[in-house]
Amino acid sequence: MGSLVHLFETWEKVAALLSTASTLFLGLDYDGTLASIAPRPDMARMSSSVGAALLGLLQNHFITIAIISGRSLEDVKSLVGLSGLIYAGNHGLELEGPGFHHVHPLAYQSRPIIRRIYDELALALSHITGALVEDKGLSLSVHHRLVGRMEVPLVLRLVEGVTWPFRQFIKVTTGKRVMEVRPLADWDKGKALLWL
Repeated sequence: MGSLVHLFETWEKVAALLSTASTLFLGLDYDGTLASIAPRPDMARMSSSVGAALLGLLQNHFITIAIISGRSLEDVKSLVGLSGLIYAGNHGLELEGPGFHHVHPLAYQSRPIIRRIYDELALALSHITGALVEDKGLSLSVHHRLVGRMEVPLVLRLVEGVTWPFRQFIKVTTGKRVMEVRPLADWDKGKALLWL
């Protein structure tokens, strides 16, 4: 695959493909796409107009829609609340759609390790105001959006220290003021999208 290009930089090519396509597969993220980024994950809500637009697209049986999120499968399904879609949670480690449900085998096997890391991180970060450790079953997120600027380096060091002994089983990635702890699977949202 080549490098990513912003949609509107290549819009003429995309529009030409769309005008001749018999079907359309639309893959969307939840946070930052369907809902604005919020200070806490539980505050990110999809607007009624976005919900109505998705519902309108679902009425067209030539369009298949997949919501691919870093959130747990159950969380993203609950937040979107529409049937007939494909949902991918935990960065694509768990997928569900009409007639299928799939959990990446390595993610399933890694659940006890992820749970142990969660327990250790929750304890290590409990004294830092604004730090939030989110248990998503197959992965974890450490949110530091609400942590004071001077304490963010401490959060990063503590996450590194707790996760280091488990690096043969997990990987740690960073996002928008969040650190993700995931199984050491060669899998992500992009690969899940291509698989779908």
